Amino acid sequence: MPLWRAQVPAMPAKGTTDPGITDERACGTVLPPRQLRQTFLYGAKPSQAYTLAVQGMFRGGGNPAFPNPRPARYGCAMRRLFDPDNPELMDRPQPVSPALERDLANLRGLNRWFGAWRIVRRVLGPVLTQGGRVEIADLCSGSGDLPRLMVQLGRRHGTRVEVEAVEGHPATFEIGRRFCADTSEVRFVHADVRTWEPAGKPDWVVCSLALHHFAESDAVDILRRMRAAAARGVLVADLERAWWASAGIHAASLFYREPMTVEDMRHSAKAAFSRRELRDLTLAAGWRDIRQERFWYGRQAVWEVF
Repeated sequence: MPLWRAQVPAMPAKGTTDPGITDERACGTVLPPRQLRQTFLYGAKPSQAYTLAVQGMFRGGGNPAFPNPRPARYGCAMRRLFDPDNPELMDRPQPVSPALERDLANLRGLNRWFGAWRIVRRVLGPVLTQGGRVEIADLCSGSGDLPRLMVQLGRRHGTRVEVEAVEGHPATFEIGRRFCADTSEVRFVHADVRTWEPAGKPDWVVCSLALHHFAESDAVDILRRMRAAAARGVLVADLERAWWASAGIHAASLFYREPMTVEDMRHSAKAAFSRRELRDLTLAAGWRDIRQERFWYGRQAVWEVF
């Protein structure tokens, strides 16, 4: 009998140890190949696939006996796997090193070809091309490739774009400061985004591909701080947690062989927020008239224009 035709044993419902109270989604159901494949994307052994499924790795999947369980239009979202005591390799204390410089260079390539540049053009394009002067605060700037992009887009259309690039990791801050040394409009600031206070009142506050590095409570605090600091709008862009995004990241890791990049890419896929979770976080932080879009390659963005 094929593995996926095996019966999943009845399991106690989530939040209880009473075997008499069972989770209906896990009682004598047949796990289809589609969900079985999703577990393999997270490195599960075949013998662990059913355990992961019934423990809630696939949230809101309905009855898995059906071949294509889609209770919502966005499909099955995996449970977020985030451990503050096990940060990504690039977030750990370390000096400036060739390994970190290569990792940040890889991230610049990923941002350019896999959606981050497109999100900036889509959301901030009208702001960066309107002429005049625009001030932007970019949180968790990394090596500063997105601030440089904003400045370049503004220059092409006669807009003076000034970016305050905020980075909390000392080594990454130093690499970013050097990378943007030839762009006077980008000013790097070494600060923890959880306690950051802007020097003035920037028009926009942006945070790209960083929110998944934080616990939910910290993420809400950061989003609330962003909205309070901005004069005209806020933008958050990040990965979307989904099985197809995880598959894409695993495929991309075939082309990026540096251990730090590969490990952090897979770590990010597990720690990212789902579409609904990111929306809920922004609402909890006091964002109101939000707009949310999905982009290619497992990216999503939420923004608000005041």
